[in-house]
Amino acid sequence: MTASDITAEFAVKRFVDCGRARVGYHKAGRGPALVLLHGFPLSGATWRKMIPALAERFTCYAPDLVGFGASTSPVARDFSSEGQGEVFQRALSALGVTSYALLGNDTGGWIARELALVDGGKITHMVLSNTEIPGHRPPWIPFYQLLSTLPGAALGFRPVLASLAARA
Repeated sequence: MTASDITAEFAVKRFVDCGRARVGYHKAGRGPALVLLHGFPLSGATWRKMIPALAERFTCYAPDLVGFGASTSPVARDFSSEGQGEVFQRALSALGVTSYALLGNDTGGWIARELALVDGGKITHMVLSNTEIPGHRPPWIPFYQLLSTLPGAALGFRPVLASLAARA
């Protein structure tokens, strides 16, 4: 397959009904399954630029998290991290995926941990990047919140946030 064939295959939005949820997803490639979970507030299409390289070795599944992209559910629980893990377990089972590697970025990393709790026996490898940690708050956040209440704080923060060096 050429890169353009892979890109065209990945561009097709597919759907799987799995009980109370309907999951929209993209799929491309051949080989062992690789499930890619995106971050907030994006969709499975987030992975589109990585797919041509990954799809040379893997069948890539990039679902939309419930409430983002095309994935929907009428049940509030399915929007929780635990509920999303269960939704993706059902979706992958409905798609016939019996073994897979899992890659989660940002909020997708949080959901990947939940999926691993309910579907861990099927996961061969797991990579988490730039992910939240439930119950964890970086220690400098309260300090920044305190600083933001001081008179003139906005004037001080504005140039720092505009600086490319501070954001790097």
